[in-house]
Amino acid sequence: MSDASGKNYQVTVSIGLSVVAENTSTVEEAISRAHQAADSIEEGNAIAFYEPAKITVGEEGKSVSADALKDLIAHSLEENLFQLQFQPIVSLHGDDEEQFEVLLRLPDAEGNFLKPGQFLGPAEDAGLLHKMDRWVILQSVKALSEKRATASKTKLFINITHKSLGDEEFHSWMSVALKAAGLPSDAIIFQIHENDATSYIKQAAAFSEGLQALHIKCSINHFGCSLNPFNLLNHLTPDFVKLDGSFATQIENSDERREEMTEMVESLQSKGVLTGICGLEDPSVLPALFMTGINYIQGNYISEPLDDMDYDFSSEDL
Repeated sequence: MSDASGKNYQVTVSIGLSVVAENTSTVEEAISRAHQAADSIEEGNAIAFYEPAKITVGEEGKSVSADALKDLIAHSLEENLFQLQFQPIVSLHGDDEEQFEVLLRLPDAEGNFLKPGQFLGPAEDAGLLHKMDRWVILQSVKALSEKRATASKTKLFINITHKSLGDEEFHSWMSVALKAAGLPSDAIIFQIHENDATSYIKQAAAFSEGLQALHIKCSINHFGCSLNPFNLLNHLTPDFVKLDGSFATQIENSDERREEMTEMVESLQSKGVLTGICGLEDPSVLPALFMTGINYIQGNYISEPLDDMDYDFSSEDL
């Protein structure tokens, strides 16, 4: 237990270990595996070794090995079997902007749809993250171009992995992709997970600067989970910050937590950053969220992910 600014904080340590062997392709892969091992520790104060995981999928709880997932990912990329879904991001203060987050799903032979948390690890081990990022971007740009052909001004938040952060050819490639699709640069917002931005902070800063040069906006997702999240803003200035959904579950019955979140939102907005929160499941928390001044909300209460960008943003029924 430690004290800071008159408040008590419980600090735990999770240590992840990864063996560096002859088949370890890069330093980043070894570090990523160590992070995965540390993330597997639920209560902290423990050490865990990285082990290729078996993923449980479907209602029957079928177990799928990491190697089988690698084969499925490679095959799905080759045959364009991945699927995109779109979840609305809604203004809490009446703006009618049309914005969606792009969500990636991996279908298996039984018709189950795996989420990124189930296949990103195996995809990284197989060296397929870079190719997967490019696939998601191209398919998203194509879908958005078709949507905007109907005079829509829809914008997409597209998640990318740390592999794109260090891609020196990314920005020139992206510029060509936007021109080919006939899209303005402000139609896309690239979204980085806070864990990736923190772990690869120099690459994230350079990536953000490159986006600014192209007039493409940047977002940090699941913000507020690291020990010092605002340290990120000393290195890069995102246009959007979406707080982790855990904040929404804490502020309804805690004045202290609501005040902390309000201070965080005000601090971000004072820097010119638009704020949002993802993972909203319970409508009862809306009044508390409104009091924080946060700009946008997203989650299954608003709308579950959609197969098409078809949502009525003019509706005021929250």
